[in-house]
Amino acid sequence: MNSIALCRVSTPEQRMTNHSLDRQDENVEKTAELLEAPILRKWSLDQSSRVGKNLNRKDLAEMMDFCKKNKRVKYLIVDEVDRFMRDIKYFYYFEAEFEQLGVKVWYASQPELNTDDMMSKLQKLFLVFRAEASNDERIGKTMSGLKGRVKAGYYPFPIHQGYRRTTVPGLFEPDPIRFPLLQSAMREIITGQSTVSEALVNMTNNGYRTTTGKILRIDRFREILAEDYYAGLITVKKWDSQEFHGLKGLHKPMISIEEFEELKAVVSGKKRIFERKNDRKEFPLGNIGRCECGGKLVGFVHRNGKGWTSPKYRCRGCGKQYHATTVHINLDIKLGEVCLENDMEDGFIEALNEVWKENEQITLDKIDEMKKRLDQLISDKKQIGMKMITNDDPQKEPYFKDVLDDFEKNIKFLERELFESEDIDKDFVEFVNFSLKFLDGGLNKWRSLDRDKRTKCKQLAFPGEIIVNFSEKVCTPQISPILRLITNKKEPETGSDSLMVEVVGVAPASNWLETYFLQA
Repeated sequence: MNSIALCRVSTPEQRMTNHSLDRQDENVEKTAELLEAPILRKWSLDQSSRVGKNLNRKDLAEMMDFCKKNKRVKYLIVDEVDRFMRDIKYFYYFEAEFEQLGVKVWYASQPELNTDDMMSKLQKLFLVFRAEASNDERIGKTMSGLKGRVKAGYYPFPIHQGYRRTTVPGLFEPDPIRFPLLQSAMREIITGQSTVSEALVNMTNNGYRTTTGKILRIDRFREILAEDYYAGLITVKKWDSQEFHGLKGLHKPMISIEEFEELKAVVSGKKRIFERKNDRKEFPLGNIGRCECGGKLVGFVHRNGKGWTSPKYRCRGCGKQYHATTVHINLDIKLGEVCLENDMEDGFIEALNEVWKENEQITLDKIDEMKKRLDQLISDKKQIGMKMITNDDPQKEPYFKDVLDDFEKNIKFLERELFESEDIDKDFVEFVNFSLKFLDGGLNKWRSLDRDKRTKCKQLAFPGEIIVNFSEKVCTPQISPILRLITNKKEPETGSDSLMVEVVGVAPASNWLETYFLQA
């Protein structure tokens, strides 16, 4: 006749900080001697016996399997009831399971429970009930303390990528290696410099690895980008309560809350900001130039992962790629071939004046409407203020405050719109100066302009498309009637008109300028 034994504590910390396992081990050994049943195998572990955790306990499954293979085992010796189970439901279930295998559960420190009389059964039920109740109370206290820590700004859960532990439990600090790499990747996505996958590739090429030395997967990277922890907040999703969503954490944020909202919108697909790549001055033809097939060109940097890079354009239509350096050289050549007609400057300003006057009248009408609206808002605000002063119902006070706040926001918005709209003359002078400066020999500097100005200059100089053909040459089917081509070829005067690259159906200069200006 033989036996097996179980010695258990609930957590690894208990194994390290007390001598419970040693005491249990001593008791089960003495009991085995009294029963004259040598212990064939002993399970000594730190595993919780909480309600809902017992059906799939690995130790119990191993014990039952061992007993099936070793028919001489007649006892499972444990120190006390709560060392075997803290769950009334499964306590009796597993006692019965072992009994079917011919094994009796024997309690070393509670011998009165090992008989089968009614008093023994009642006492056993009471002890199991007390063990489960004690466990529930402990869980409640633990959860209460845990929630208090979270509200105080700590994060007593697994560590996030880019951070490392400190001496304070639940408080993490930036990892000096991973933190800046992950932060840089996030800001690449926010500013539109890289897509999510491109940012991950760049981060990996720069040496980012998880704490286990593995490359970060794209699905895990997307999960990281959607976690507000990196914006300095704490959210515990498994606690289904808004009380624990977006709490201010004590850790150092990787990005601001505003940046996080931008990042989340991009990753979720609610906002596409990848076109911001076209704002990069190294790709002036991004979304402006077209491929010979008619598709738009977008700029990107080709990398081999070893530090080598090559700037290129890719057609969104046919997918053909062009070397950006070659295209830019040919673009500079094309820009250098045009200049302002000598006798067109006066006519240009006159045409702009005509268009401006029409636009000015529209703006003045808009200003009148805004002034009337502003006066009405100020009057309504005063009335609400008087009602608030005479109000004697405290419950209505928050309502009046909200209404006043809305009025104040609308008034400030209209005042700003009026300020920007009333400075018409100054806007006109700035626009004319900019246009003439651009047309008067400034085309070669086109690449250095901001995207908005590049677009305006493109419309002003090239009403048609700027096309890159399959041999990477830059051409356009039409230039503005106020421009002319410069050529070094000696041609007869009658042939000078052929230098104007126009297509059939081009409108007169004044009509075209009106269309351009209203669009710009």
